[in-house]
Amino acid sequence: TATAPCNVQVTDRADANTETDLVLRPPVLALGIGCERNTDPEELRVLVLKTLRDANLSPNAVACVVSIDLKSNEPAVHALADELGRPARFFAAAALEAESPRLQTPSDIVFRETGCHGVCEGAALAAAGPGSQLIVAKTKSARATCAIARATGDIDAHTIGQPQGILN
Repeated sequence: TATAPCNVQVTDRADANTETDLVLRPPVLALGIGCERNTDPEELRVLVLKTLRDANLSPNAVACVVSIDLKSNEPAVHALADELGRPARFFAAAALEAESPRLQTPSDIVFRETGCHGVCEGAALAAAGPGSQLIVAKTKSARATCAIARATGDIDAHTIGQPQGILN
């Protein structure tokens, strides 16, 4: 019997043709999160899924959920990471502040509260590493923010930032 040709796509895009092509989604997206204390996990989930959908990005290309270490015990961040099946990783304010020249929406208010000019954008960029691009700037809901950075290669989430409960 004859078989139809199969194309192989390597992409982080959600609109890849999965009906006739083999689609591989490398872990190249870092999902940066900021939120108020005790944000409803559903609010954060809705914000992130809408942001990914609006940007035509596949959740399967998300390598990690990242934030500032002040949020390392935030239930909404961990619920989101669990739902996506990705690790949650956290950065010190100084690491996020080092990304301030690359932020699209720096905030003096955020700096006064956290010690860095941007949590979600800074975390996404820190996780995605040098040469990465912020492809979705800070997107907001009532109590949460998210941003997405694309790395130049695969992100090994277990080698960036810190997991919950580890402080340096």
